[in-house]
Amino acid sequence: MDRARPPGTEHITTAPFRFEESHLRKELADADAFINTYWIRLPWKGQTFETAVERSKMLFQVAKEVNVPRVVHVSVSNAADGRNLGYYRGKADVEEALRESGLSYGIVRPTLIVGPSDVLTNNIAWFLRHFPFFPIPGGGDYRLQPVTLEDTARIILGDITLTKEELLGLEQELLLSHESPRGGESVEEWLMANGESLGKDYINDIHRHFGKGSSVPVLNPGDSGQ
Repeated sequence: MDRARPPGTEHITTAPFRFEESHLRKELADADAFINTYWIRLPWKGQTFETAVERSKMLFQVAKEVNVPRVVHVSVSNAADGRNLGYYRGKADVEEALRESGLSYGIVRPTLIVGPSDVLTNNIAWFLRHFPFFPIPGGGDYRLQPVTLEDTARIILGDITLTKEELLGLEQELLLSHESPRGGESVEEWLMANGESLGKDYINDIHRHFGKGSSVPVLNPGDSGQ
């Protein structure tokens, strides 16, 4: 299932990540701004959070070399507070690399994004449609603060259902923002409006990002990702 383009982003061009400097220079040359959404959800087939950090540094270096005027980086809420988890530690390291890059930048730190083809909320709905019960990991004794995909877009202009790090991040309430909300759209209203279509199909995140036809690159043996 393809991700839908959020309204109001029609003027933004997109390109798959291919970590070759010549390709990156070509894609970033003459860009008005670079909105960086690259990251990995979990280590898989040679890709790790550490290689994702190194690849992010490559993106910033090339952006600087071709004089990209502005970089908008999509991170995650409370990255620095979750350094005990590889996912959040990597996100914090990327933020630090961007701050030290010398580029003009902005960092967006969304919590749990809810929108069309979103893996977590869609698959929760899929399980609810297909099973008479739904287990709540860790007993549900934690809070999170969702945000819609549209609000996030306005700010930036065998499958694994829930990873261990995602669960631990939930329990540490890393998806609860301590800043004033920047979005104005109600997640509850979005769910009510889209409930009929949500969860009709199961989204296999492994297949989407690592399966046949995926644009996500896989490290070759001996490839440092640099």
